[in-house]
Amino acid sequence: MNRQAALATLALVLLAVFVTAFALINYNNSVKVWPLMTYHPLTLVIGISFALGAIVSGLLVSLLHHQRMLAATPNEPDIVPPASEQKRPHAGRI
Repeated sequence: MNRQAALATLALVLLAVFVTAFALINYNNSVKVWPLMTYHPLTLVIGISFALGAIVSGLLVSLLHHQRMLAATPNEPDIVPPASEQKRPHAGRI
């Protein structure tokens, strides 16, 4: 395993530990959610917020990538003359 993969794995493990600790600490805390007007667990609200943010970010990246691919494609294909025209010698001026 190379150094970069080891550091990425360590970062993911530490992130998972911190997220789990945060979820357990705030498990019993409730917050009032504006659109629903009822109390919900804080960890659930934060988790749904992150999920919605990831979905919106993924959609934005997908749309930007699609627009870039459309801009990179030429509108008209390159026209290649037939082989018979390529091999025919050009006539000189008389």
